[in-house]
Amino acid sequence: MIGVLPLLFLFASRTLAGMGEWMKYTDIKSVVGIAVKGTTLWASTRGGLFRLNLPDTSFVTFTNSEGLTNNNLTAIAIDDEGKIWIGTSSGAIDIYDSETGQWKRIRDIVLSDRTKKGITGIYPRRDSIYISAEFGVSLFLRDRFEFRETYSKFGSFPSSIRVNSFLIADGKLWAATPSGLAFADANSTNLASPTSWSTHTVATGLPSNNVNAVLAFDGSIYAATDGGLVRLISSRWERIAALSGRRVSQLAQLANQLYAVVDREVYSITANGTVSSVGPSLPGAVNVVSSDPSGNLLVGVENNGVGFLKGSSWSLKFPDGPGSNLFISVKVDTAGVLWSATGTNGRGTGFSSFDPTAGSGPQWKNYNTRSNPELRTNDYYKVSIGIGNSKWVSSWGEGVARVARSGSLTVFGRENAGLVGIPENPNFIVIGDVVADRRGNTWMTVRSAANGNVLAVFRPDSTWFFLRNGYNPNVTLLTSLAIDPFDTKWVVSQDPLRPGLLYLNDGGTLTNFNDDVWNILTTTDGLSSDNITDLLVDEDGQVWVGTDLGLNIILNPRSPKGNVRRVFIAREQYVNDIAVDPLGNKWVATKEGVFVLSTDGTRLLNQYSVSNTEGKLIGDDVRAIAFDDRRGIVYFGTENGLSSLTTTAMAPLETFVELSLYPNPFRPPRDQLLNIDGLVRNSGIKILSIDGRLVREFASPGGRIAFWDGRDAAGTFVSSGIYVVVAISENGEEVTRGKVAVVRE
Repeated sequence: MIGVLPLLFLFASRTLAGMGEWMKYTDIKSVVGIAVKGTTLWASTRGGLFRLNLPDTSFVTFTNSEGLTNNNLTAIAIDDEGKIWIGTSSGAIDIYDSETGQWKRIRDIVLSDRTKKGITGIYPRRDSIYISAEFGVSLFLRDRFEFRETYSKFGSFPSSIRVNSFLIADGKLWAATPSGLAFADANSTNLASPTSWSTHTVATGLPSNNVNAVLAFDGSIYAATDGGLVRLISSRWERIAALSGRRVSQLAQLANQLYAVVDREVYSITANGTVSSVGPSLPGAVNVVSSDPSGNLLVGVENNGVGFLKGSSWSLKFPDGPGSNLFISVKVDTAGVLWSATGTNGRGTGFSSFDPTAGSGPQWKNYNTRSNPELRTNDYYKVSIGIGNSKWVSSWGEGVARVARSGSLTVFGRENAGLVGIPENPNFIVIGDVVADRRGNTWMTVRSAANGNVLAVFRPDSTWFFLRNGYNPNVTLLTSLAIDPFDTKWVVSQDPLRPGLLYLNDGGTLTNFNDDVWNILTTTDGLSSDNITDLLVDEDGQVWVGTDLGLNIILNPRSPKGNVRRVFIAREQYVNDIAVDPLGNKWVATKEGVFVLSTDGTRLLNQYSVSNTEGKLIGDDVRAIAFDDRRGIVYFGTENGLSSLTTTAMAPLETFVELSLYPNPFRPPRDQLLNIDGLVRNSGIKILSIDGRLVREFASPGGRIAFWDGRDAAGTFVSSGIYVVVAISENGEEVTRGKVAVVRE
């Protein structure tokens, strides 16, 4: 019999839960800032930074995995030394030297006690770097690498006011704010004093107090406001008639032209006030206007990257990536492709797929009403993997979409499936989880169905069948769903009439209601809360129940009453999602990060948060978790983007291949563990000396990889030499081996 050494197993479990490479995936198409140097364009976006090589349109992307402090970028500029200055929504400022690849960070604003800290603009002027922010303007001295002063009170304007735009022109400083336009003599000895600043408002001729941008053009100061574009002639504001009454958000000067932005339109303005439309309307709001080295017009577009004006049309360029930073549901299909959904109630942007094996081609495919008009909504919020590797994506109001293995897309709703929505609007159909039973039926919940048909079943012959709530037909607000190995359906009720966990066993006869058994579990049966947030059936058939107050396990699903256990480790946690890795460890997504639990939930193997991963986990409120069993990759979905971690928790092989041993040579104790890769389920491991003497014997954790710490059975590090690693299948019928060189240091 092969014995398990507890110390090694515990350490191996921690390794499985904690080691590997982190990656991040964000929507990097919403460009808010552009800076160009030579043939390289740098773009700040709401999901990170990208570099575009203009000659060949190749991209390199940067998130906080590559050095950024924060992925929600708000400003960008290049100083006279060629360094990239990047402002963020948190107030952090990152400085990137593209020649050396080194980063510097300015965290003074982040660490300050200011309520609002976001950076709105960066304006290099030799050694002086002016930084506009949500609280005013700060002057940073580059050579000293320190702030000199901050201007947060402009005349009679409120203190710590947001500065939308900043300008130095003809010896004056100009600050565009929501209360008007402030200006001061650049040589004033005390710019921190409110009395050094004069102001312009609607009282002095501005069409609106909300000034979005300020710019000098052809000897005049121009102000872009919510009420139109104006220029200062002597001490009088003159309106540009063609844009009067329209919200002008951006200004830029390129060559001898002034450019102004109104939502998705770009206009050119000559010195004499002639206004002309530039190109057609863009597909998203224009956030910034710039130019390439040849003086060609560039724009940063919301959700659509960088727009290049080619003749009379726009060409849009952006890196491959997801359609949104909202990842509120994620699942990995049997081919290792990740599927994600984005949101409800108007927040959704559709759903996406990510194929990490796509190589040089596009890895992301985004489904939305623009690319797939048959969807009829972008509010897709939940992904399920179905029979034959089909993907079912539940919408908030338009039924459910199915993506077949072939890639064909079908939307099921009232007309083609007989689904009925909520009483207030039967056409508003919200589907919850979609799960297949052992007989090939695909089950799903229909939230608050007006006709009471709260469970829908898509049968193998592609016909539909419906069930009412047999426990209480008046309880209709049903959401999540899971099916255990005994074909019991576990259904979450969030209905105020009877919240809790319903369960149904139909006796294997879908259409015969007479043998159906319905019941419910609530806090009176041991659940931590009746507000149930997620369900998982594990490899042992136990039902894991996530709630807003922690985690429960139904130990015996055939007799659930009296068999509910609370998981002490995750007590009081708001559980968003639960996933299981190939070794049976449970990964629990909460509002405070991720807990990795042992198979039975009694031990905490690891815990991940933004702070203890140094930002590699993209957000603490982890909405969803999914495992790629073959590659050992775990994905964490948040509303700030997607993070992934490569682990050694991989599904075991069906049959042995030659063992892969690494590192080889193995240098204990510097190399903490030898990885033994290529195992079948529950392999036994023997470590032998080259002359056949048994050195160590232990069981693998159960998956494709096991570990050896370089010690013998007595706990002593072995001597240098060649060792044979033998793996034996659980039934003893299969054996494989490999050799490793041990070098003691």
